[in-house]
Amino acid sequence: MSKNNHSLPLTVECSYCGSVFDYSEHRSCPNCAAIPDKAQINAAKAEARAAAKAEAEAKLAAELKLAAAKNPTAVPPTGKLMKKLIKLIPVWIVFILAFIWIPDIKIRSDEKKIVQNLQIIEEPEYKEQQLGVPFIYDNFFEVTVDEFNIADSEAVNALLPEGYKLLTVHITASSDGTGAVNDYYEITPYISLGNVCREPVSPSSMRSLPDVFASNSFYFTSSKYDTLKDGYLCFIIEENTETLELCFEETHMKNKVRQLDLIHKIKIDPGVNENG
Repeated sequence: MSKNNHSLPLTVECSYCGSVFDYSEHRSCPNCAAIPDKAQINAAKAEARAAAKAEAEAKLAAELKLAAAKNPTAVPPTGKLMKKLIKLIPVWIVFILAFIWIPDIKIRSDEKKIVQNLQIIEEPEYKEQQLGVPFIYDNFFEVTVDEFNIADSEAVNALLPEGYKLLTVHITASSDGTGAVNDYYEITPYISLGNVCREPVSPSSMRSLPDVFASNSFYFTSSKYDTLKDGYLCFIIEENTETLELCFEETHMKNKVRQLDLIHKIKIDPGVNENG
């Protein structure tokens, strides 16, 4: 039996590149040089042993069949064979059950890992705020959106695509100046146009403009250490935009993933020029 075991290949599938090779000839993957782990080698040996047993039993059955054909009157020596087959029944049962249950165990294990890594996202709370009315943002800032305006100058229009206009929004944020706990590098107010959200225009793209909104941009990042900070956010919108919402998100970090808790919304009608 050992001879048959050694004559059969130890088939291993590389866990890195997927190549299939004979471990008895190659101790590492001939394609990527990865070394199979102990579990793969043991599985290959078990498969080779099972194949060797099956090959020996098939050979014995063929010999018995040939002997019976040559001498039909002889009593076939099936007693020893039957004893061997009976002894092998528990082994084959275990072998079959293993092939049935091992894939299912792996699938259940993979599903458990997926469930453990899922992030449960809850619906955030929404708060409607008003223009000119202060509200508390992130339990630290007192924020006021006190005015908005449609920029109208040759310099601005020269930078905008046809059919678009520039909305400027003035924001004031006050605090005790001790520094907020949260990090605001990734927190930027944005506008919601129903099914579309837009971030503000980058201040660097408006440096050539002489207007005050181009040289005085608003950042929560720099406001966290100031008792009073104000500035402008600029958004490109379509000329036919009737209403939009300026949104401020409150978040927190959980398991290195940012979770959304609350969205403050301020309704703005660009068709009404507040300062025009």
